[in-house]
Amino acid sequence: MFHVLLISDATVIIYTVVTLLTIAGLSVLLFFAIKKNYLQEKEQKQALIVGTFTWPEMVTTITKYTAASEKPTYTLLYVDIDKFSQFTTVFGKKEGNELIKTVAKKILSVVPKKSLVCRYKDDRFIIFFSSTYKADIVYDYGKDILKEFRVGLTTFNNVEIDLTASICMAQFPIHGKTLDLLLDSLKLGILKIKRNGGDDFFVYSGSLVSSVKDAEYSNELSKAIENKEFRLYYKPIYDRLSMRVIGYETSTRWENPELGIIEPKKFINTMEQTGDILWIGQWGFESLVGKYLQLKQKHESVPLLTFKLSPKQLINEKMPNLMNRLLKRFSAPASNFILEIGEFALFAKDTMVNRNINILKKMGFLIAITDFTTEPKNFHILETLGIDYVVFDINLYEEVLNKDNEYIRQFLEYMHDHNKMVITTNVDSEEQQQWVTDKNLTLVIGDYYHQAVNGVDVLEIPLKQ
Repeated sequence: MFHVLLISDATVIIYTVVTLLTIAGLSVLLFFAIKKNYLQEKEQKQALIVGTFTWPEMVTTITKYTAASEKPTYTLLYVDIDKFSQFTTVFGKKEGNELIKTVAKKILSVVPKKSLVCRYKDDRFIIFFSSTYKADIVYDYGKDILKEFRVGLTTFNNVEIDLTASICMAQFPIHGKTLDLLLDSLKLGILKIKRNGGDDFFVYSGSLVSSVKDAEYSNELSKAIENKEFRLYYKPIYDRLSMRVIGYETSTRWENPELGIIEPKKFINTMEQTGDILWIGQWGFESLVGKYLQLKQKHESVPLLTFKLSPKQLINEKMPNLMNRLLKRFSAPASNFILEIGEFALFAKDTMVNRNINILKKMGFLIAITDFTTEPKNFHILETLGIDYVVFDINLYEEVLNKDNEYIRQFLEYMHDHNKMVITTNVDSEEQQQWVTDKNLTLVIGDYYHQAVNGVDVLEIPLKQ
């Protein structure tokens, strides 16, 4: 009897422990389920209050829409409220959320009911228009939203809040073959508007309606990628005083089987729009690193190699790591490459661009700016970002060949005083050559000195001429 009681007591204890553990486990699961449900309800409640979709809902809707058609098309409007952070700094985040609701109502009062409005992030909205709405109709809606913002908002504490918006329009698949690439196009458009002060509407393509020809051209480029029809071409960078080749300026050519060699200006912008520029960038840099190894076998000292970074590469946070992996794979030093940043004024205040430039500098890359304004007020940018070279296109300053330009004079003095180098490009004539000589510009590129050559012929160029 005594043993039976012991067994019974032990059974009760075990049963009690198991029960408590089960209850505890269920409680934890219930807690997380309630928390998850609460967060979902909170998000849905917010969306219902402002009358918009959440971003996950928008992504799901767009994914279903594109999957339901063989050749889907749609248009997005990206609405970014100007200087919203200044408002929340003064009034607080709670009032900022209330203002967002008012903003959403303004947008919803303009767009048709069949469009979808999504609160993308914080003070940004994305509006979806199916192929039912032609580009010119969406354009009108974008302009109407801009006007609605300009009316003004009377809000908290009887204070009138004068908010404006930056609005960009882009189309799928012309301006991005995936939703992510389309968003990149929209963000670039917003950056351009913000750079000019905001309160404006911009069509990413630069034209109202993208033509059928543009779409066909985009398809041709896709086939060219599959068929590997792109090549890097090289133009020597000369030290004019010693006539030594100190580097090569590179550019991409499309070797079309029917049309022959096509210059980059005729296809780069299209590839920038569709997102194919990310592929061409990775392919181009990998090819360039491979050429470095060939030049290393040919010459005792390898000339510098330039590579142009596109705007979409500059705002891609993965780009520095991709380039670093390529360097490690080929055991090539970053210090032998000059990365050219074009359209720099567009990104002067963008944090991702500055972050990427800083990372690339720390990796050892040399940085050059192209299309740089020579106004003295912008000189500080060269120091802030540690720029090594300025690529000076002589064709952009043709007037200075015949008369002195004060900005040019101050620019050249600044570069000299701060030990920064100028690479003068497109020196094609005797007159232009004389101008760079008079200005004591030593690093030059142009047909006057040497035309661009392919990857095979570049190995035969002597480094001293």
